[in-house]
Amino acid sequence: MNQIAENAGHFSNSAKESASSVEGLVKSISDISISIDKLTSSVEDAASSITEINMSLIEVQHSTQESASIAEKVAKEAEEKGLNASIKAIKGMEHI
Repeated sequence: MNQIAENAGHFSNSAKESASSVEGLVKSISDISISIDKLTSSVEDAASSITEINMSLIEVQHSTQESASIAEKVAKEAEEKGLNASIKAIKGMEHI
């Protein structure tokens, strides 16, 4: 009977240790879950920032292309006006 009581005591202690280990494991898993949630949130924030940067770069590229096109038109118009002014100046000198 004493042996059974002793074995029951060992079994009880082992069960308590196992329960404590399981509780520790559950706590560790919970901590990992919280860390994964934080990491996921950080990754989502980073992705959002990258998307915003990409959109800004696309806008800059569009503005740059538009500016280049306008500069090209202005240069062409200036060239034409300058050429016309030169022709008129030459004709004016010939007329004198």
